[in-house]
Amino acid sequence: MDLFFPLLGFAALFVFLVLIGLAMVVLPGIAVMLAGTFFLVYMLPLMTDQKMGLIEAIKESSRMALDDPIGEHVAVVAVLIILESIGSSVIFGTLLTHPYSCLFILSVYEVKRRRQITGAKTVPPSPPKNDASAEA
Repeated sequence: MDLFFPLLGFAALFVFLVLIGLAMVVLPGIAVMLAGTFFLVYMLPLMTDQKMGLIEAIKESSRMALDDPIGEHVAVVAVLIILESIGSSVIFGTLLTHPYSCLFILSVYEVKRRRQITGAKTVPPSPPKNDASAEA
């Protein structure tokens, strides 16, 4: 129950901000949703795994989102949005796709945490090119 009420309040505030953005013009509401997805994607894993409070988890999730390589995080968010969009386009589809998106986010979270612990800041280099194909 330590996580329930802070998350309920945060969800109500976030929905309120999205609705205000959608009521103003559609684009601000979409911008708030995308920003929330981009910056808060690791909030729940941080709250449960690291026993962080709501504000700490928001700050850490935002920091993790802006870590290098940022293109990797953009791809993660794009895959998450596509997966959730596919699920929400079909009746009861979210029941099928949401567990997969949760597992996807948890696997990405574990990779990012492992990188933080080991201190690796970059993605491993790509394999060397084959010189034999250049000669032919």
